[in-house]
Amino acid sequence: MGSHNYAPDPKKEQAYTQLQNFTLSNVTAKDIDRVTQDTFIQATNQDALLTFNTINKAAMRDGSPMPDKGNMVMVQQTVNDVPIVIRPPKGEVWRLNAISVTNLAALSASQSYYVFISNDETDDGSVPQTSTDLFFSSLSSTATALTTEAFFDDNAFLPLDITNKMFLRVYGNFAGTTTGHIINWFYAYSQLR
Repeated sequence: MGSHNYAPDPKKEQAYTQLQNFTLSNVTAKDIDRVTQDTFIQATNQDALLTFNTINKAAMRDGSPMPDKGNMVMVQQTVNDVPIVIRPPKGEVWRLNAISVTNLAALSASQSYYVFISNDETDDGSVPQTSTDLFFSSLSSTATALTTEAFFDDNAFLPLDITNKMFLRVYGNFAGTTTGHIINWFYAYSQLR
């Protein structure tokens, strides 16, 4: 079967009018979601669906990492058992590539670190619980710097895609510290959309 070269009439597609003030480098997932949210998946909307697909491919929103969209972030935990939230803004999907922790406190015993997957219903600012959150990983160590491999054997669970509705909460308790209660959590992510 041969390929077809059908393309919607760009003058009839509202997406082009609504997004005309954006470039491919500054249009956000939220902008595109706003334009596409009321479109039903129906044959009568085929032209709009083809247009959205074209825009998403051009903006490299195809499930692959977007160029220049990602970061390595450091978040400091200074309060015992208060989780750090690793959560993309609405409309974005992040691929978590690595996570590590550095403890700047003076250690007198093993320090415990925890990683949970949470959602809106379970994120109330308190410590995640196995009865409400998905327990993902933990470790106890006297080392002051721990890599991704310490949390996940052979990086078995990374990369991990997270959204605004399904995200990570990480924390350490200060039971093994004597002074300087500071934990630096590092994570690296690529933005997929």
